[in-house]
Amino acid sequence: MAWRIDERARGWLQRVTLLLTCLMCIGMVLQLREVVLALPLVPLGLALARGRTWALFGMTALTATIGSAVALGASPWFSATAVLASLAPALYARRLWRADAPAAAFWFLLSAAAGGALTLALMVDPAPTPAGPHPEEPTIATRVAPLYPTTLPVVPLRRVCSARKGPRDGGPYVTRVVFDFEDQKLEPLAHGPTLDQRPPLLPRRTTGELARQLENHRDALRRCYRWARQQTGRRLGHATVSLELDVGLWGVVTRTRAVSWDRGASDLVRCVQDVLAGLQLAEARPLRTTYITSLLFLPSGQGEPRRKLKRPRPGKPRPPVAWGCLLVPKVAGPRDRVATTLPLLTVGDFDRAQAERERLRSCRRRGVRCRAQPTVTACSVQVQAMPDKEHILRTLRHNVGAFRRCYRAALLLRPTLTGRYVLSGSISPTGLVDPWVDAPEGGDAALAKCMRRALARMTFRPGPNRVVFRYPLVLSPWRRRPGVVPTRDLWALPTRDTVERVQEQADWHLRRGDGAGALVSYSALLRARPRSAVACHWRLGAVLAMTQIAPWIDHRVERAFQGLAAHLRRDFGGVYSGQCAARAARALLPLATGPHRRGNRTNDEHALRQAAGWYRRLLALRPSPAQAHELYFYLAEALYKQRRHFKALAAYKQALRFGGQYSKEAAVGARYSRHRLSVKR
Repeated sequence: MAWRIDERARGWLQRVTLLLTCLMCIGMVLQLREVVLALPLVPLGLALARGRTWALFGMTALTATIGSAVALGASPWFSATAVLASLAPALYARRLWRADAPAAAFWFLLSAAAGGALTLALMVDPAPTPAGPHPEEPTIATRVAPLYPTTLPVVPLRRVCSARKGPRDGGPYVTRVVFDFEDQKLEPLAHGPTLDQRPPLLPRRTTGELARQLENHRDALRRCYRWARQQTGRRLGHATVSLELDVGLWGVVTRTRAVSWDRGASDLVRCVQDVLAGLQLAEARPLRTTYITSLLFLPSGQGEPRRKLKRPRPGKPRPPVAWGCLLVPKVAGPRDRVATTLPLLTVGDFDRAQAERERLRSCRRRGVRCRAQPTVTACSVQVQAMPDKEHILRTLRHNVGAFRRCYRAALLLRPTLTGRYVLSGSISPTGLVDPWVDAPEGGDAALAKCMRRALARMTFRPGPNRVVFRYPLVLSPWRRRPGVVPTRDLWALPTRDTVERVQEQADWHLRRGDGAGALVSYSALLRARPRSAVACHWRLGAVLAMTQIAPWIDHRVERAFQGLAAHLRRDFGGVYSGQCAARAARALLPLATGPHRRGNRTNDEHALRQAAGWYRRLLALRPSPAQAHELYFYLAEALYKQRRHFKALAAYKQALRFGGQYSKEAAVGARYSRHRLSVKR
């Protein structure tokens, strides 16, 4: 006799079925990371809580949501299993409640097995790798605006030359250095970095330049202090004189303003102002600078001189010491202000000649024969630093986009143009180039002329030497890859394409060094699929593309990196977030190690601060423990080089906490940092 289930059994059967369906819906939300897909939980929850027959309504809403999930990119296996798990209880709900026990058990086990299998699969692999494109896969728009600007407004510059002619090469003040670089392959890519897009190279003046010149005027300042004390009847004690100096392009001080709030220091202020009127700095800079500093005058306790002292002669304006030409902005910007909080120079009133006379007078008074003390004359030694070869090569690579444009224009007339063109130039101490190009036999004269113009617009870091370089470029004609559009205009791309083809296009442009083309493709992917499982890798590709567009690392690269970091913070804990963070830390490490090596070689404080900042940004991505150990050790080394021993000690401790290949070096660095801190105390 057929056994029928009672009302209580039907209620429990309904609740179990709805519970399995809710678990399946939650798993789908976890896989696709879409909160909208959780809407069917509302009717399902009501049906589960109240125990009524609202299952059909909940299943219908779940079926519509599954259709949305398929549109968002779910796999076919997931879609088929979800449909089976949701429709089986819905279509056979009435039969399930009124059938006999074997039929009820059969349909219950069928729905439970489907929902359980799907839930188990989602727990094992909640974010399966997206499958390849299918013929029916929807396409995305490719002609989109880049996420970040690829060009910047060009700052117009003008050439300013001094009236003074400089010494010849090989003279006593200028050394001629020759650098030969290896052959570089030049391909006719549509885009590339150009120095026109880089901010103008305007090196700032430092307090060290002014301190060296003030040291040369120490004797005149000391005589001013002695004269002022004699004028006030020794009532003038220690005094602080605040200085404000305006320095022009060629190092000439155009205006001197001295102020002191100490009592009786008016004569000292006027004397200091007259003595520093002829002050000059040794190097030219394309910026007008205002120095704000102070001088500290301290009495030495020496007796008052017997004879009346003369007021030091005021300094006379002299022609500028610096020579050459500079590139300055056509529209003059505000003056660069360099201020110091501590006194830049301390001057006393001790006079060696007066002390020697007083010693000899004391010997004669006592009837003792004293010998005169020997006079030591110091010799000035001039030290000239060698020019930075890596800086010259890096600057030439930053202008590769201009050379590519020249080659593309030449290929329009001669499609098979090849050869080896040697770019040579003489860099003056002010950073400008006198260029020439050696073309091969039968080469293109127009191409050589275009490259020469591009080379003449470049500026390098100023230095004491004249540098001659030779930079050979080997022309390599275009080799088109099937399926990739190597067009000059990005808007000539197809209007729509599949995700896989757009990603292949972006990776190909990135490998070839065409950052602008790669950025457009990655921007199309991120605008069309911002919630994709591999969106983090697309963000990383956009950052790498920006480093090719602006290899000098400006605010655009930092903005792209901030987008990557924000994406990782939103997706923290996902399957691909850890892999993406590790890959990002490995791929973007040269952004920090490059300035770090440059700072260690040249003691450049700005480069060391830039390296430390990038190490902190990479650590914010939460990389793997091995990478965190390496980054913390590099950060500690950069901080120790800047003499920031307290922060360096904390970074060394973090490197030791993670452990790795630099543990021994980190322990030694921590010990040295503690020693430095104890010495300071």
